[in-house]
Amino acid sequence: MAPVYFDIVSRIVGMEAAAAKVVSEAVRAGNQAGTGFADAFKSKVLGTSAGMTASMTAQVNAAASSLESASSRVIRAKNAEADAAGRVRVAEAQLNEARQKYAVDSTKVIAAEERLERAKRTNVAASGEVTAALAVEQRATETLGARQDAVAAKAGAFGAAMKGAAVLGVGAMGIAMGEAVKASADFQSSQTMLVTTAGEQKEALAEVSRGLLEMAGQVGYSAQDLSRAMYTVESGGYHGAEGLIVMKAAAQGAAQEHADLKEVVDAVTTTLQDYHIPAQQAALVTGQMIAAVAHGKTTFGEFTGALGQVQASAANAHIPVDDLYASLAQMTVHGISAQQAAQNLNRAITTLQKPSQDMTQGLANIGINAADLADHLSSKGLSGTLEEISLAIMNHMGPAGKVMIDAFNQSKTAADDVGKAYAALPPKLQAVADKVKAGELKPNVGALETKGGLNLEEAHIVAQFAQMYAKSTGLNAALTSLKNSDKTYQQMLIQATGNQESARVAANLTGEENTAQVAATRAAVMNAGPEGPAGDVKGWAEVQENFNQKLAETKAQVGAFAIEAGDKLLPVATKMLEGVQ
Repeated sequence: MAPVYFDIVSRIVGMEAAAAKVVSEAVRAGNQAGTGFADAFKSKVLGTSAGMTASMTAQVNAAASSLESASSRVIRAKNAEADAAGRVRVAEAQLNEARQKYAVDSTKVIAAEERLERAKRTNVAASGEVTAALAVEQRATETLGARQDAVAAKAGAFGAAMKGAAVLGVGAMGIAMGEAVKASADFQSSQTMLVTTAGEQKEALAEVSRGLLEMAGQVGYSAQDLSRAMYTVESGGYHGAEGLIVMKAAAQGAAQEHADLKEVVDAVTTTLQDYHIPAQQAALVTGQMIAAVAHGKTTFGEFTGALGQVQASAANAHIPVDDLYASLAQMTVHGISAQQAAQNLNRAITTLQKPSQDMTQGLANIGINAADLADHLSSKGLSGTLEEISLAIMNHMGPAGKVMIDAFNQSKTAADDVGKAYAALPPKLQAVADKVKAGELKPNVGALETKGGLNLEEAHIVAQFAQMYAKSTGLNAALTSLKNSDKTYQQMLIQATGNQESARVAANLTGEENTAQVAATRAAVMNAGPEGPAGDVKGWAEVQENFNQKLAETKAQVGAFAIEAGDKLLPVATKMLEGVQ
């Protein structure tokens, strides 16, 4: 059979050409599809990102505007409250003047009382407005924080979506961007409040922000924690560079003693304000607190948290800072909490500043003029003044363990007061007072008006003088009956210090052992000056050597870096997304 031949080669060649055409068209179609997909993907990503950014920016800006409005309301409310408080003080002064000049049931006293009550009601209403304004501000702050959190969450979710789409670098960047943007937004929010409600100047805010970011890695507190605490510093009147000095000292003290940062800041700023101490001495004040705590039976947090109960009264009485701190620490040695000790000290100070009639008499019994107590508080401190009272009582102890009242001392004090009062009377009233002393005229208001020829106001003044004169001549029952006047040491201490609480304070601060401990604490407090070229709180160098502090500082520094990068990450991320194909 003859063989049959097929043109295989030509057919194969034709098939190859056809196949090449199919492959070429397929490749071209694939390229077109890929390019179209990439373009669509890029458009979708960037379009969504832009839309999302614009929407969230608008929401955040609206929340920030609401916060500024709320903060302005707080400022107005606080100003109104301060004005109302001033009117209360004026009304109180007017009432005291009226009571000194007129009878308690006179129309002028009653009118002054009504003015005081109106001023108090206005003050209460103003305080209520401050509370309401603060609540609105808090809600606005929370709303702004929530919207900032939403921005950060969407940024993080966007990064995660990119990662899921195998765009690993962009996804990781998105996640980091979310965290950094949130940290930066939170920090910016707290910094803005320094201007809107704490009194910082807008042009100085950049300096404060940089200072806090640098400080974070130095003290071990996050920049956000420092920013929140800085609000208290700024509200206390310390701004800009001065505020940073105070913040640094308080943060060092809080870190050194593991105390609540805000409480320490509050205590330091209050001491500086009440005692008119410059901000440059904030490290000294903080070190003094730490030294006092070391001699007491309390923690730094408890000590600083309690100071607010007594510090203003102590400063008004010009009691030295070292004596205040030492007295508070010594009270805790006796098992009294710092809070309770501070309250008792406050009661004792205010009582010694304004002694009652019975207290004045008790002090006169042991040879002390109540008018001298103010000078003693400023020169000897509270502890020294109470020690003087205690020793005076001891010197008057009789053989039977009773305090023998010195009638001469009491009469002398009363006579001095009468002499001063008589010298202050106008000649007309002195003439009537002479008749009262001679027994020619009864010292009641009616007789002084009808027979003494005085008007109502003048009659009240002479009647008050007559009461003082009667006590100076020995008509007081305590002088006519020595039997009833003999008292134990404790009874006399209660009378001479004004009340049982003050007497307990005296018992905890006086006596040989207590006096020695108070003196030792005062010496330690006075020697607690700052250390090193940077003027750090005493003991800070040792604290920085321990591992936990180094770890805290490192963590805080990383957080500060994230905040600084937060404002820069978003535009960088956008440029990276433009390259997605």
